[in-house]
Amino acid sequence: MMGEEGKKLAGQSVVSLTLGILGICSWVVPFAGFILGIIAIALGISGESLIRKSGGTLKGEGFVWTGLILGIVSVVLAVLVLWVSGSMLGFLPQWRLLPH
Repeated sequence: MMGEEGKKLAGQSVVSLTLGILGICSWVVPFAGFILGIIAIALGISGESLIRKSGGTLKGEGFVWTGLILGIVSVVLAVLVLWVSGSMLGFLPQWRLLPH
């Protein structure tokens, strides 16, 4: 079994985490948060696959999973901001018209 010292950090895991953090920080600009979140999710999935296929030579699963979760949260926040702002501007159904 190889120790953590001998493993290289998967680059996609770091990028996924970074984009997930940026997506969360940019939820105020919904399209930016949405796009960054989608890219973070895609790179997280790709990075997880790469780490699994590496046979133990790559590390970064924690970064990958954190990037995936932050990417998902970023996408959800962006959709909610778009929905609320769209309903306030009259593009989408009003909140009061939603079923209770």
